[in-house]
Amino acid sequence: MDEQRVVRVSKYLAKHLRHQPDRIGITLDPYGWVEVDVLLAAAAAHGFPISRAELERAVADNDKRRYAIEGGRIRASQGHSVSVDLDLPVVEPPTVLFHGTVARSMASITAEGLRPMNRHHVHLSPDRETAARVGARRGTPVVLVVDAEGMRASGHVFWRSANGVWLVDHVPPAFLRVTGDAGGVHVRDPRGRLMKRHILTGTPGAGKTAILRWLECDGYTVVEEAATDVIALRQAQGEPQPWTKPSFVEAISTLQRRRQEQAAALPGEVQVYDRSPVCTYALATYLGHPVSPALSRELERIQAQQIYAKKVFFVRNLGFVTPTDARSITFEESLRFEQVHLDTYVSLGYECVPIAPGPLPDRVAAVKKQLEAAS
Repeated sequence: MDEQRVVRVSKYLAKHLRHQPDRIGITLDPYGWVEVDVLLAAAAAHGFPISRAELERAVADNDKRRYAIEGGRIRASQGHSVSVDLDLPVVEPPTVLFHGTVARSMASITAEGLRPMNRHHVHLSPDRETAARVGARRGTPVVLVVDAEGMRASGHVFWRSANGVWLVDHVPPAFLRVTGDAGGVHVRDPRGRLMKRHILTGTPGAGKTAILRWLECDGYTVVEEAATDVIALRQAQGEPQPWTKPSFVEAISTLQRRRQEQAAALPGEVQVYDRSPVCTYALATYLGHPVSPALSRELERIQAQQIYAKKVFFVRNLGFVTPTDARSITFEESLRFEQVHLDTYVSLGYECVPIAPGPLPDRVAAVKKQLEAAS
């Protein structure tokens, strides 16, 4: 059987096992199965004879394993528009999944997320390449990254079909990212504009906060640091040095993720983040704390989804540090911490753009210049 015939048989199976079984007079059982002999007889009676060998070849050669044969019965693995119960077990998803679409669908996806449309479930791919192939069937592909871990934590249920396609009832917009041209993955704001996330970090006491306040006053969306607030809360609760406990790192990581997800609803196409989970990783390394499971998952997530731009604004030290309740560190210690920060970002593939010591207006101008170049 030539390849063209294989494709024709496969499409015939899809049409009648997924969407229109009544067109050729067959009835699927509640789980989507039909006897192979019944299917072959119905196909022949309706002008499209298929031999058993052709059927088995079409099933076996399908690289997506769209069909399953079992005990003399056949069914489509997923993708039905007719009512069937595939009886699939609920499965814990990986950190991220992918969905292939095209640009003309992005307006509705931005507004409503991914919906099943005429199918029972939204179909998700396990890798970027598969999603790109799926999207390419309808034009130039756009690959969306799905925060599957975040969805599961929010109560969404996932299934996986026999051929490895992940299924879910709905993917809300907050859990979707689209790969941008600048090498980052950006969420769209409520008005559909691409939102770009940039990290501003650096040496403790280097003047980072003053730069952020200036940017905020000039209209940039600033997402606040988590560590300082965790310290303030725990000190108010009677812990004078909360950073000495390993749970400190996990608390920061959890708050950082919550703020990053909530920031999707904030205005502005450009967001500037006061530190990131990479800083938390550097902090754990500097303090000698183990990397908690929550932080490890968060590092994996931001890398897989390319949450932040790869160019990071790194505010260099001023030659001194002023201790505070939340920053009990000497200048010498701050220099060691600075190097740990730099090494950690570089090890994860980020480029640190130095913001040199100098007058505050000059430092703000340097950051703005980079932000404008990245827009």
